[in-house]
Amino acid sequence: MRITLAFDGGSHDGTGSGFGSYAIVKGAKRTVTRIEFGGGMTSHEAGYDTLIMGLKTLIRQERPAEVALEIQTANQFIVNQVNGRTDQLDARMQNRRDQVASLLQQFASYNMIRVSPDRSAQMLTA
Repeated sequence: MRITLAFDGGSHDGTGSGFGSYAIVKGAKRTVTRIEFGGGMTSHEAGYDTLIMGLKTLIRQERPAEVALEIQTANQFIVNQVNGRTDQLDARMQNRRDQVASLLQQFASYNMIRVSPDRSAQMLTA
């Protein structure tokens, strides 16, 4: 079964409160979820935490061992880290990347790609 998970996250200037959205697309059905996080968070942390929540939702809803997952985001930083193209310099980022890697092992296969910000916004619009 093929499923697409699109996600993005950000952080409000000044307060550092994080937010994110993820969409799960299965066939013709698309479900969008919006998330608010606490303060003291960077946009990359919010992006990772949004991805983690989306993956956990899929694991609860589906049989991940039967899912060919395509992950889409406009966040090149996270794509590069998850795909092993950059080193994790910050312990908080490495912890999140390791958590994502652990969750992804439960799926039959996955492919993470960068999409344009316009495409990402289109996927995440309810």
